This record gives sequence, structure tokens and C-alpha cells, in this order.
Amino acid sequence: MPYDPFDTGWNKTLYSILCLCWFLFSNGLLPRFTCYSMYNNICIPFSQMIVLICETIGNIVISVGKTIAYVESIVFLNLNYVDPIYNIIK
Repeated sequence: MPYDPFDTGWNKTLYSILCLCWFLFSNGLLPRFTCYSMYNNICIPFSQMIVLICETIGNIVISVGKTIAYVESIVFLNLNYVDPIYNIIK
């Protein structure tokens, strides 16, 4: 059987890709497909990552604030801090 250099088994695959590209470009689906894939694969995960980072920072700030308020309440309830200040001012 003679060898034909164009018969490498890729003919159907290349022809299919060529037909798909022609279909996408001729109907205007390629820009729409590109926009949808960018939105679904880049924008949404990036937005979810930003939301997760902001929620984590917010939770850290809230827990630090609660801890500071708790420590201040313990200090101010157990120490008499008004009389020394009043006596100094007086």
C-alpha cells in the first residue's frame, strides 16, 4: 500500500476543527462564547475569592473588637479607676 503524506489520520479531526471554526465565526458565536467563558471561568471565581477574603478580614476584625471590649469590661469592672482620677483632678 503506497504512503500518501496527506493521509496521516488527522484529516477528519482537522476538517472538523475547520468546520467548527467556520460555524463559530460565521454565526457570531465565538465572541459570545469567549465572553461567557471569561465570565464563568474568570469573573465569578475571582469575585467569590474577593468575597471570601473580605468575609475573613471582617470576621477577624469583629473577633478582635469583641476581645478588646471583653478585656476592657473585665479591667473596668474589677478596678476602681474613677477615684484616683477624681482625686487627682480635685
